[in-house]
Amino acid sequence: MFETDFKEFMKILEKAQIVFEACLKNKELVFLEQFLRENTNLKVVLDHMGNPDINCFCDYKKDLQRLKKFSNFYIKLSSPDHFSMQTSQEFIFELFSFLKENFSEDRFLFGSNYPVSKLSPNKWANLILKSEVFENLDAIFYQNALKLYKGG
Repeated sequence: MFETDFKEFMKILEKAQIVFEACLKNKELVFLEQFLRENTNLKVVLDHMGNPDINCFCDYKKDLQRLKKFSNFYIKLSSPDHFSMQTSQEFIFELFSFLKENFSEDRFLFGSNYPVSKLSPNKWANLILKSEVFENLDAIFYQNALKLYKGG
């Protein structure tokens, strides 16, 4: 993640005002803090919420809490790779609650990860609605993405 050619490419993205999509696994999140520190003007979206793992949820929470200080950091509320209809709804709602407690809703963007995740976009969106965690659903489902990707 920190090789010279990669760093140069990040500067090109920053200059062109192109968003960097970080697709990381739960255990790789620890590297994101340094990356954000080195790229303060680059908008960074964490895809699939960082693929949280129920077995490593404490570490996940610690890693994300360290990232909340970065104003250029956003989280895509897309289903993690390993989520399916068998994933505990309680865990999903706990995850949403944790994110909401630590980040403002203008940092969230709706996304899908189907068919990698076995939750269809419709089922995933319904889980977001059913959780009743988020207040500004228009922002999450489209307004934040318009601002981030189109600047409007």
